[in-house]
Amino acid sequence: MSQPPIFKEISTSPFQAAIAQASNVSVQSLNMENVRQVYTHAYDMMFHATESATNAAGLNLDALGLSVDNVLTIGMIVTVMSVFWVWRVTSLPKKKETFPGLEEVRRLAPELTPLEKFDVEKEEPTKVRPYKKKYNLTMALESLDPNELILMDKTYKDRIKLRQTTLKENRTIVRAVNRTKGPNGNEEDPRIRPAIEELYSWIMGHYLPTRYPTMFRLVKTTFETGETVLLHNRITGDVLPATMNKSQTIEDAFEKMNKTVDEDMLILLPQETVPEDQPENDVVAEDRVDGAPANARYILEAYFSCFPSGFNPYEKMGKLR
Repeated sequence: MSQPPIFKEISTSPFQAAIAQASNVSVQSLNMENVRQVYTHAYDMMFHATESATNAAGLNLDALGLSVDNVLTIGMIVTVMSVFWVWRVTSLPKKKETFPGLEEVRRLAPELTPLEKFDVEKEEPTKVRPYKKKYNLTMALESLDPNELILMDKTYKDRIKLRQTTLKENRTIVRAVNRTKGPNGNEEDPRIRPAIEELYSWIMGHYLPTRYPTMFRLVKTTFETGETVLLHNRITGDVLPATMNKSQTIEDAFEKMNKTVDEDMLILLPQETVPEDQPENDVVAEDRVDGAPANARYILEAYFSCFPSGFNPYEKMGKLR
């Protein structure tokens, strides 16, 4: 048996990294002498195995102008190149997938931490009772970590079914849009739809698949109208649009969100005009909607709410109180 070829000319870190990955050792502890020893030992074992295999198969390598050394050398080169290729592919940064219609929402959205191993079937509901003996009572709104905006637990599927039943039995009350504007008093505020479109895209196209990737995923498909992004709910099996289209009503968008998230959402917009005798409110400047008057109050313009707390949202539509 001839001596195995030694790759003296190979001393690059990618080659060492590939060998290290195949041998399950660190690159720092691997030098070319280690590589030669591993290679020589492997070559010796494979030489005998190949020789036995060719004899058993009755192959005449001499007639083909080959030797066991030739076969082994080619095999080893192919193996090393394969390992190197795998290392290169796995080490390259993954290209972030883009989804049409969601780029702007994702760019402006607050950063979220994905729950990569989240198992909704094992997640216990958040305990809110019994109340702690000592607590700090607050009478105003507080900032919330975006990651905690929508919580999921093992009751999710049953809760969504309950929401669907509630919507079916009380459709006109569960979701509604204030349409008392315009010259005939039957139009919605023109600011409502852009607000709902932004909310819908952020929840369905960004928040859910980003925060809960084990429950939701985005899927791109192509229809006659062009490429469309859909949200696949792995728990319920529903596949819904990730963005609102121009022909979709706000009520329809609310119904799709209602069957996807176990949350009630109420959309308030500031007054466009303020009576002169209306006292100033306590909303600080940085919290005001752009362009809103300094003392504007906020009015309920649209909502979907299956479980309001002690009041009927429908009766509050378009009113200051």
